Amino acid sequence: MAQLDPVQVAFDSAIRDFRDKLQNDDLYRDIVRVKSIGEVYDATDKLQQEQGKKGHLRHLSKIATYLNRINDYKSAIDIFIQVKPDILGLIWGPIVLLLQWASILNTSFDAILNTIQEIGQALPDFERAARLFDQNKLIKDVLLSFFKDILEFYLVAFNFFRLPRLKYVFEALWPRHRDKIRVVIKRIDSYNLLLRKEVQFEHIQEQHDATLRSLKHFEKTEKDHQLQEYHGIRTELSPVKYDDKLDLFRGRSCSGTGEWLLNDQTFTQWLNVSDVSLRLIWIQGIPGADQAGKIPKSRTLFAFVSHIYAPSALSILHSLIFQLTSSDEVLQTVLCGASRENFKSNFNVALEIFSTLLLACSGPVFVVIDGLDEMDKTERSRLVTGLINTQAKCEQVRICFSSRLEDDLKVLLEKDAALVRVDNHNIESIYEYVRQWSEEWFLEHRVRPRDQDEMRKWLAPLPSRSHGMFLYTKVVLISLRNMTDWDEIRNALTVLPETLDDARIRYTRILSQINRHPARKEKARKLLGWIACSPTPLTVWEVQCGLSIKADDREGPMRQIALLNIENLCGPIVEVVDDYVQFVHFTVKEYITSPSIDGHIDIIDSTLSLTMSCITFLCQKHHDPQLPTDIIRENVLNATYVLHEYAAINWLGLVEKCVSLDPAGTAAPDLIRLLNEVSTERKNVTYIAHNEEVEKLTMHAFKKFEPDLFEMLSKVAFFRDLCLNSPRPSNEEDLWLLVVANAHKIVVIALDPLTVTQTSVLIEKAINDLICRNQTIHGNNCYCDQIRDYSGDRLFKCHFSHCHFRRQGFARMGDLKSHEKYHDRPWKCDVSTCEYANGGFLSRRMRDEHFEKAHQGQSSDAVLPLSQTDRDDLKSMVIDLLLNTDAENVDSIKSTVKLANLKDYEEDAIFPQIAARGSIYQLRLAKELFEPSDDAVCEAITPAIEAKNDGCFELLIKLWVQRRSRPWSRNTLTGIFIRVLHSNSIDMCKLFEKYATEDIEICMAKGVAKDKIAFSYMGRAVLSATTGNFQREQLFLNFINGNDMIKAMSKLNLGMTLVNVARSCCSVRLATLLIEAGVNVDYRGSGLYMTPLHQAARKTSVEAAHFMKLLLQHGADTELKAGRSRTQIHEEEGPKGISKWLGISWNELIEQTKKERDDMQAKQMSSPH
Repeated sequence: MAQLDPVQVAFDSAIRDFRDKLQNDDLYRDIVRVKSIGEVYDATDKLQQEQGKKGHLRHLSKIATYLNRINDYKSAIDIFIQVKPDILGLIWGPIVLLLQWASILNTSFDAILNTIQEIGQALPDFERAARLFDQNKLIKDVLLSFFKDILEFYLVAFNFFRLPRLKYVFEALWPRHRDKIRVVIKRIDSYNLLLRKEVQFEHIQEQHDATLRSLKHFEKTEKDHQLQEYHGIRTELSPVKYDDKLDLFRGRSCSGTGEWLLNDQTFTQWLNVSDVSLRLIWIQGIPGADQAGKIPKSRTLFAFVSHIYAPSALSILHSLIFQLTSSDEVLQTVLCGASRENFKSNFNVALEIFSTLLLACSGPVFVVIDGLDEMDKTERSRLVTGLINTQAKCEQVRICFSSRLEDDLKVLLEKDAALVRVDNHNIESIYEYVRQWSEEWFLEHRVRPRDQDEMRKWLAPLPSRSHGMFLYTKVVLISLRNMTDWDEIRNALTVLPETLDDARIRYTRILSQINRHPARKEKARKLLGWIACSPTPLTVWEVQCGLSIKADDREGPMRQIALLNIENLCGPIVEVVDDYVQFVHFTVKEYITSPSIDGHIDIIDSTLSLTMSCITFLCQKHHDPQLPTDIIRENVLNATYVLHEYAAINWLGLVEKCVSLDPAGTAAPDLIRLLNEVSTERKNVTYIAHNEEVEKLTMHAFKKFEPDLFEMLSKVAFFRDLCLNSPRPSNEEDLWLLVVANAHKIVVIALDPLTVTQTSVLIEKAINDLICRNQTIHGNNCYCDQIRDYSGDRLFKCHFSHCHFRRQGFARMGDLKSHEKYHDRPWKCDVSTCEYANGGFLSRRMRDEHFEKAHQGQSSDAVLPLSQTDRDDLKSMVIDLLLNTDAENVDSIKSTVKLANLKDYEEDAIFPQIAARGSIYQLRLAKELFEPSDDAVCEAITPAIEAKNDGCFELLIKLWVQRRSRPWSRNTLTGIFIRVLHSNSIDMCKLFEKYATEDIEICMAKGVAKDKIAFSYMGRAVLSATTGNFQREQLFLNFINGNDMIKAMSKLNLGMTLVNVARSCCSVRLATLLIEAGVNVDYRGSGLYMTPLHQAARKTSVEAAHFMKLLLQHGADTELKAGRSRTQIHEEEGPKGISKWLGISWNELIEQTKKERDDMQAKQMSSPH
């Protein structure tokens, strides 16, 4: 038997190892088909021809060095081994495939060319290696190492370039793979040193071991850094998790209910990923139809919207992003590699990142959003529109929205979404729900079998009377929960309500029961009001502490010896979930706070009550920061501070809400008195005013009457935002450290104008001293159980004030430490003098972008020959300088711009470009240098809007409003409003509303009638901007409602506005508001002009059809004819084609609306009042 050559065996082993790691036999066969350098050149020529046809030739000559060196390598190994076809294929084949795969993108093609060029330059002269072979046989082992490294390069490249959806993930994933290839290149370069005649085997082995270690170290370091970066981003955003809520729903779900959904044809078609015709469904239920349905078990992202937490579209999007990436390393890399500027605060940025992640996914992704109707209208419009637009780009995404029917959702969804009506299928589920509820109720109340049978008979009609509404059933059963009198139960069940509204009257019965018991009335009504108005849910202990606070008590709450029984106090409309108090359904809040209900809960009074309780709590003796440590410890053990975190976080927001709800825009005298007290009693004598403080509040009427209090509240608001926002708000190192590290809390204390933060630190320190760090081993003097009794199991709170876990906490110290380490910013700037050398960045990309911008190519004080520069070039140079300004080079750029000696008109031309393309810092610098006129500021607003540059837009409009001394003019701000509406940016609309409201107050103070201002904002040009666009219409309505414009308008202007609506957008929602304000639906300037109905009749749109129907429902005259028009209303194109939109003819519509009016009139006449 012939002896096997060990080198040949080693080559064969390397081939097998490569094939095993490749894990694709078909791909391997494709690779080894190419056997020579000639075939590689044939393939590159073909690629050149294809690229030439497309007009984007690339530099294929870059790989010539590599190909020549590899050809020499092939010749060298020919000397000592039999070069088998597979070896040749693995030398040449991968090059062809990599070039073909990479050619889908210019960037990826250039990347692989540059990488191959780098390797070619690292490869040695293999002709010399062949000559050395006769002198040292070990050279063949070195050549074997080269072969392994070349295969390693191919393997890394293959793993990257055959990723699905490469064009979407290239930018994010390539840097990491490129760095890994560079480790291989470094190894190849190190093997050059071994190509000498003195080389020994131990040298080769030592180098081989070193290279293995370097690759493993690289992979581990990269993985650790990425994981830390990913968790850092997640911690920074604190996205909402819905898993607990899903578990809660599953636990509460009645077995046997909801099974129909899994058999529904539309739903099963949506689940079928091979069916591309149905990717968007709307599970629609009338209120209470319990539409939290069955979620598919594929890659599923979900959110359960709740009125309790009032989520924004952005917060839901953040949650979906981290659900998508939580267990996918590739997607985590994509997220970390994405540009995340404004990711935390800008919905559009987050949506773009979400789209990129979805495009990078392989396989279907299901997105389920339940309870849309519980969101704010503007926010849900933004969410639905954004997700539908994303789905249009990502074909593998399937979306399910679930909500009750609302008009705005109908407009957004009915066109594109397949409908699944829940109430049409719920009867059987409701039967099962009633059966299981009654069995539990019988057991709880020990009902005798004979009585059970009778009660089952009474309950039998309930499911059919519910018309598929779970809520109807729940309301009826809730009202029975605390009943024990048999006649009372029988009366409640034998006369069942006809409709859901009738069923809700039972909420009123519960409210009436509360009002009839003086002993609990005040406390119960106060609690119901607090639940309704609180910005975040209250715990049972927080409620108990708050209710014990007396307005004139400064000693503090008495020690509580028993936990408050919430259900006994408020009845069955309130429940406790995970220690948090909430209504059993959001319709409870809607009903009991409705002014049409006798004895309703007043939101304004409740908000004031909760606000004053929080501030009174902070004024009490236990919040004196000079208290001895032992007294603070005793207070902690007595649960004295149980309301502290809630009050400290929410008191200012509640004050703002009180002012916004106050008709005069100020505050109640009792609240003013209390605010004066807290500003005096809790004044921080060590307060350090920050040099960048700006007004954060827009309570202008309040400011006018209470300037000192307004100043104090503005400082508190600035401090709040300072703690909430990152990165650092100034260049002061201490200030940055206060925000990111618990060790620097003393600095926080100095920046809070009140002593609330100082007290927070003392309380936190006392709690930490009292609890055991290890919750599995407790000491002899352990207070953990005593503290856990009123704070729950999550004793360890995050030290960062902006974090979600500041209040929620963790059960174990280890979990807290793991969480808090991700608040750090691990990527530091390498320049020791830079402000970011200590503060750092969340990601490597952010650090690298900072370095390139701030530190590379910094010119110190280079003198430019400005006198010889063309004026246009000079302007371009100044623009470039301003757009590249940062804290490092600002002084140099200021000097250079001043030397340019620009003329006024040149500065005015530059200023708008900075507004569009620059940061707020750069625009402030331009403002300082150019001192722009009012007109220049106004002209710069438009490019800032078009570029959606929120920061610059806010600076400009604030500057314009506060500077303005000219008389009020409708054209300027309404023109800005039109452009803001066209931007479709909710954030910009909110900014506009903020400063337009201030402008209105300024103008009114100068004697301009609000009626005149309001009418200008409802001119035809503004209204036309909302035509056919639901989101713009909603933004417009938010603005006019927020400023009570319709209430301020005269009858004349109301009528003229209705005409404007008819001539422009035909908005039914705006027309409804005008009608409610008492507008004459047949208004016209004189008999020569058309009525609103006639104006709308000249249009043939769906909006005009519904607008005409609304006017007819309110009695519009169909026979009125304008003196200047020869055409009657029914002869216009709109009425002729109205059946296309409404399904009935014009005459049928007239008859239908007349009948509706007659029925309503008859009902009103028969009403007792």
